[in-house]
Amino acid sequence: MVVEGGRWKIAANYDIIIDGCLPPELTLEILLRLPVKSLLNFKLVCKSWNSLICSPDFIKSHTRNSNNPSLTLLYDRDFMELYSLNPTVSQVDLTPQYYPYSEFIGSCDGLICIYSPRKECIYILNPLTNETKKISTPYHEPDRMIRVSWFGFDPSINDYMIWLVVGIRKRNLRIHVYSTKDDNWRELDTSVFIFIDDCMFWGMNVVVMNETLHCWLGNDYNNFMVKYNLVKDIIEIERINLNYNQDIKYSNEPSIGILQDSSLCLCKVNGINGVMDVWKLDQYSNSDFWNKLFRLDLGLPKFVTLLGFTSNGRILVKSSSYELVLVDPNQNPPLQVRLGTIDYHNDRCRSFDLLDYSESLVSPFSLP
Repeated sequence: MVVEGGRWKIAANYDIIIDGCLPPELTLEILLRLPVKSLLNFKLVCKSWNSLICSPDFIKSHTRNSNNPSLTLLYDRDFMELYSLNPTVSQVDLTPQYYPYSEFIGSCDGLICIYSPRKECIYILNPLTNETKKISTPYHEPDRMIRVSWFGFDPSINDYMIWLVVGIRKRNLRIHVYSTKDDNWRELDTSVFIFIDDCMFWGMNVVVMNETLHCWLGNDYNNFMVKYNLVKDIIEIERINLNYNQDIKYSNEPSIGILQDSSLCLCKVNGINGVMDVWKLDQYSNSDFWNKLFRLDLGLPKFVTLLGFTSNGRILVKSSSYELVLVDPNQNPPLQVRLGTIDYHNDRCRSFDLLDYSESLVSPFSLP
């Protein structure tokens, strides 16, 4: 940025007069169209710009109207590396001291929520602004394990929330909800699970549809959909009939996603033979309408791992040689794209988390 004749010459060939000659509404319109990294630099232009860019109304408008595509990120828990599936971005830089052996809970509006088992705490952070908010876990027992988790925003109640399913079996199952608006944890009534025997929370992810969280509960022979309505604060369980051969043993936890036609979709993978099965819920109001979408032989070496769904309804898998393959179930026949191989340091087993991330100015300390 340079000064020429009383003007500030700004990147992207914008020639902005900041001595009061430019109408404020035009300045606002231009700033709202700029990427986050540029806005962080433009906060230094003058006090009025800094005040505008830091204002809650500006941040909200910029976040809701942003056209920047989200990045699908793959986090290596063991080596603390964050890979991007975008071909133009190889790695994403995050401050490492918060993340050793941490687990991602979710990402929303440029904020990333992670759980640190070693420190027994949760962090909400914005990696671009270097702001981090620490939240204590709602439990203190050392043998607790977070089985399913979600972090997101519900516009109908104007609240960012964390949803945790803690424990494995029915006798020690706990479900906790954190509200940024109330800044506290609540424990939900889990008596609805009393009639579910020998089932575990399966599935590494949670999806949101109709203001309701959806995740999977089951075993090799039974399948259930767990629904939590964010507005009504109610948990429901529906038995699901997938109509598949129960002799088939899926070695991966299933994953649930949303297709481009806004239908719920379930994926199971047999990691031994590299076969993927995908079902689609044709009628949301009727859980009996799960139909087989396709069966696909991935053609990968043995021990295929299902990593999950991306936000645009694609499925990511990893081979034993760390080759990544993206499957698009929205296409007929399903399209496979080989993304390349992750660098691996040795033969040790590694754990990965999949999340979608988009840059924003949202501060974890200014949430509603």
